Amino acid sequence: MTCYYRLVALSKHYLKEGNLTGMSETQDIFYEVLQKGIEENASDWHIKENTPIALRIAGEMVQLDVTADKNFIKEIIGEMISPSQMEKYLEIGDMDVSY
Repeated sequence: MTCYYRLVALSKHYLKEGNLTGMSETQDIFYEVLQKGIEENASDWHIKENTPIALRIAGEMVQLDVTADKNFIKEIIGEMISPSQMEKYLEIGDMDVSY
């Protein structure tokens, strides 16, 4: 459940006092993905390059109609990990950012 609370915190970060202006298109899409997971009580968000984003809801994987490309992942993950973690991600192309 720690992952859930971290993503809720990120969602609140994006709200910025209820105003979504100033967000990039990627941030806007990610916010919607976070909100969908929160509304559906998802336990996990699975984001993999060039595949539909999936949520684990009640133990079942549910694919969304959003596909994350490399730029989407780089922008979003950059907000959640340290610069050294980003360097490792860019080097090996994979990272488990469980919270």
